[in-house]
Amino acid sequence: MNDVLKPDAVAQQATKAKPDWRTKEARAARRAKTATVPSVTCGEQPSPSAFIEQLWVGPKVHAAAVAVAQAQAVRNSVARKLDGGSLAVTADDLTRLDRALTEAKLRLGELSPEHADALIPALS
Repeated sequence: MNDVLKPDAVAQQATKAKPDWRTKEARAARRAKTATVPSVTCGEQPSPSAFIEQLWVGPKVHAAAVAVAQAQAVRNSVARKLDGGSLAVTADDLTRLDRALTEAKLRLGELSPEHADALIPALS
């Protein structure tokens, strides 16, 4: 008859559109969706120690990676200040921080060349 929805019907449709993530079913569905499943080849189960060894890095590598992250954060902050027209920092500060970031990445490259943030020195 009439395709016009009453206000109560519109409100009911709006509440049905979004599932509430706080419900038990929604949380379980999200966990199942984001769960990682180990790859199994030929019926072998991966050993937990091999997985832990793959994730574990030494304290020196961890400290070097943290130093790279800190240097990158400071460098990005100064770059944003310069882009915004701030007179509190200069281009010389940015150059100094670029050098510090490169040195931190080289130190990380010496300790762990396979790290994503590492720089490996050129062979001469």
